[in-house]
Amino acid sequence: GGAEIINHGVINLSGAGSVLGGACCAGPQPMAWLRNAADGVVNLLDTGGWQGSYAPLTVENAGLVRKVGGTGQSYISTVINTGQVEVQSGSLYVATLTNNGRVDVESGATLYVGAASGAGTYGTAAGGQIAVSGAPLGGTFSGPGPVQLSGTIAGTITGPNLVIDANSSVSGTFSYSGTVTWTGGTMAGVMTVAPGAVLNITGVDHKRLG
Repeated sequence: GGAEIINHGVINLSGAGSVLGGACCAGPQPMAWLRNAADGVVNLLDTGGWQGSYAPLTVENAGLVRKVGGTGQSYISTVINTGQVEVQSGSLYVATLTNNGRVDVESGATLYVGAASGAGTYGTAAGGQIAVSGAPLGGTFSGPGPVQLSGTIAGTITGPNLVIDANSSVSGTFSYSGTVTWTGGTMAGVMTVAPGAVLNITGVDHKRLG
């Protein structure tokens, strides 16, 4: 197997340098892991992150991973979450997120997700934001902060403040419960408004269907 860090304590990652998977300049290598146990805490204090390089790198989190420092963006290649992920400041970009735990985004912070799956929960405070580029979404979104949808989406989404805006291009087949506000961009897939759900189409920008 690949290299691993198994954490039962506190890991503080500061500065702009990231932890990269794999030894430099070698061929394909086994997966590298950060395994954060239920009693472990990982703090991202600046713009450094955990990234695949010469080997894939996965953060397996059963404890607490939090972006707590700086106004810049930290990057994590892959997160498998059964614990808690918090974005308290700046932004966190997760290329692939499997969430079967809890993710919270606080006021003034942003979570960007390249591909999301799992049955966990998401909370977005007023002034916070989640932007999802697409995937077979699952789980439940809560809180007043917007969740921007884009990319290919499948399955069922639940949330009170889902947004398709001028930066969005949505495809796939999906349904939602809650509220979607469509202010711009393109809806090129099949979207089902479930019983009791609301679709608000508003704003000065044209919207494209097809």
